[in-house]
Amino acid sequence: MLKIALIGRPNVGKSTLFNKLIGRQAAIVHDTPGVTRDRNYAQMKLAQQYNITLIDTAGFEEGTSDDLAQRMNKISEAAVDEADAVFFVVDGSVGITSLDEGLAHILQRSNKPVYVLVNKADKKAMQEHIYEVYGLGFDNIIEVAAEHNIGLAEVKNISVSLAKKAIEEKSLSEEDLEEEDQPLRMAIVGRPNAGKSTLINQLLKSDRMLTGPEAGLTRESISTMWQYDGKEIELIDTAGLRKKAKINEKIEKTGASISIKAIDRAHVVVLLLDATQPFEQQDRVIASKVAEEGRALVIALNKWDLIPEEEKEEVMKDVDHLLEHSFSQVKGVPVVRFSALSGKNIHKLMPKVFAIHEKWQTKISTSHLNRFLEGMLEAHQPPFKKGRRLKFKYMTQVANRPPTFAIWVNLPEEVPSSYIRYLQNGLREAFDLEGVVMRLVMRGGQNPYEGKKK
Repeated sequence: MLKIALIGRPNVGKSTLFNKLIGRQAAIVHDTPGVTRDRNYAQMKLAQQYNITLIDTAGFEEGTSDDLAQRMNKISEAAVDEADAVFFVVDGSVGITSLDEGLAHILQRSNKPVYVLVNKADKKAMQEHIYEVYGLGFDNIIEVAAEHNIGLAEVKNISVSLAKKAIEEKSLSEEDLEEEDQPLRMAIVGRPNAGKSTLINQLLKSDRMLTGPEAGLTRESISTMWQYDGKEIELIDTAGLRKKAKINEKIEKTGASISIKAIDRAHVVVLLLDATQPFEQQDRVIASKVAEEGRALVIALNKWDLIPEEEKEEVMKDVDHLLEHSFSQVKGVPVVRFSALSGKNIHKLMPKVFAIHEKWQTKISTSHLNRFLEGMLEAHQPPFKKGRRLKFKYMTQVANRPPTFAIWVNLPEEVPSSYIRYLQNGLREAFDLEGVVMRLVMRGGQNPYEGKKK
């Protein structure tokens, strides 16, 4: 897999360029410097089937004593070290600043292929500053306007050329650049400062994510590719989801929106709760959102080592109450307790994730389902409606991820919710579907699968 880092000072358009090249909004775009604070990974899928990872980074701020800015710089420097090549983004409408010049010296010392992307090339002022760009000493200079898709085709062609060159030099195998099997996508969500980025750093055994005491450091959905026990995983760290009344900044509203989209993209969602704080309505809202989107859920209690022994039972009662009243459509959601900071019991998380992911993908043959349905009908006869007994004719699985089943019945609109719950509970018990969202729909009319039973 080829990795290309987007590097530049704050507010030159790196995140806009990143979103355009990957074809979706994965990074927040705003005219406030420093919106991107971590490095964000995404695949640039090209027609040639090359798998190229693009890395968006925090804006580099040279010579600052600010602790947060220094941590951002450290993450950007790590991205350059990790990358196979660099796209150095400058603002053509402003010209070259002393910070651009300092960053150019750093990149020249990296011995990585560097391509200077002169953004905002559609601005008239750019022509006045283009010679300053050539004065940086780089040979490869491309004029782009990310907001209007100008020059992006050339940037993609360069990316393909870099991939081909890597193959020729045997630095990457052809297998590394082919389309890979879809990894398990695991999103970590929760309220601000619950420890989401600390958890990812602990899992990766590196300072991959920006962490600190400031709430809201993560404002985007940050993706990281990771291998665990031989399995490919895309880890997604998200902005902390606050109550709507507390979301005032446009940036934070955008971050919350991207977090919700991350839930939609995920296979498994880890809802991280701070065990030292009372559970809030927002935790219930997140759990309900996961169920609504049909994603698998794991509840993770962080900072468990800070809970006194005599209080742990009460905390678990609160969790049970949360699941019973706010996530009642799913029974048996897995719960794991650990300390992300110390790493204690962190090893218990991934087995829970893999187990629930396996259930989420469950496929059950139609023959097994109809035998199940016959048994349930014999054990508890359907009620009468409108003077007629409900007649259940046929059952099949119509989708998985999450498991979704359809039953053909003579009066689908009249099936009581209590009888549907009876069938759902039976399905969970018979086919080990505890802990995952499961959908059961009633359908009328002729059975479309007649003669096609599996």
